[in-house]
This record gives sequence, C-alpha cells and structure tokens, in this order.
Amino acid sequence: MQQTAGVDDGEANDRIVVMNLGRIEQVDDPVALYGAPKTRFVAGFIGRTNFLDGRVEGERIVFPGFDVAKGLAPDAASLAGAVSFSVRPQAVAVHAAEPAAPRGWIVRGRVAERAYLGEYWEYAIRPEGADTRIRVTTAPDVALSHDAPVWLDID
Repeated sequence: MQQTAGVDDGEANDRIVVMNLGRIEQVDDPVALYGAPKTRFVAGFIGRTNFLDGRVEGERIVFPGFDVAKGLAPDAASLAGAVSFSVRPQAVAVHAAEPAAPRGWIVRGRVAERAYLGEYWEYAIRPEGADTRIRVTTAPDVALSHDAPVWLDID
C-alpha cells in the first residue's frame, strides 16, 4: 500500500496497485478495488467473490441451470454475448421464503453446505437445476438447515 501526499481532509489517500505477472491490473483506492474491480483477476484477488459466467439471450442472462432478467444487471444496455459477474457473498441475501419485494435477481436453490464461523454463517447455495454453488454469508442468527429450499436475492 502506498500513501500519497496530500492535504489531510479526513479522507483516505491510500492507493493500491494490483499487479498480475508484472502487469498492472488496477490502481485505485481500497473501496473501489473491492466494489468495482476492473478485471476478473482483481475481483478474485481482493476479497472473496462468486464468479457467475453466462450468456445474454434476448432480455435474459442464462447461467448454467438458471436465468435472470438482463434489465437488472449493471450496464444492462451494453451487455451482449458471453458475460461474467463478480458477486460478493455479502451482496446476496438468502431467504427461507420467496421475498415479496426483491432488490435484485431472485434465484431459487438449496443449501448445499453450511459453516458456522461465530460472527456469521457461510453457506454454499446450489441453484435449482445447476451444479454451480453460490457462496453467501449471513448474520449468526440466520441458521438454515442443510438441503433447505431457499431464495437468493442477488443485489
């Protein structure tokens, strides 16, 4: 991490350079690196993430085993062909019943794995009809049983 010179206005002046095989992938502040990685490498390097690879077909994005509305995706108008999304585990809400007011993509699935880690639960959810697993974290009081049906609300 490199501290840049500047006026101390209470904001962080930190910049991080992420390199891959001697090539600069991204130079940014920590929040931007985590929340808006510019490459797949940066997304995987900075924090944990789920990579969802799919294909745009009309107004839907088709992933192995499930599909979602294209219109809810970031930069929806420019999406075409093969697409890849980085979805952080904490950007996915998990519900025991279908949410009445979803905030994003709704994907029905089942709890494939679960681990209680004290401060939070970590789940691997297998979307119905898919072999893929989407990692999700929840508060410690959200305890779901193995193989329980759930709905993911992907922001």
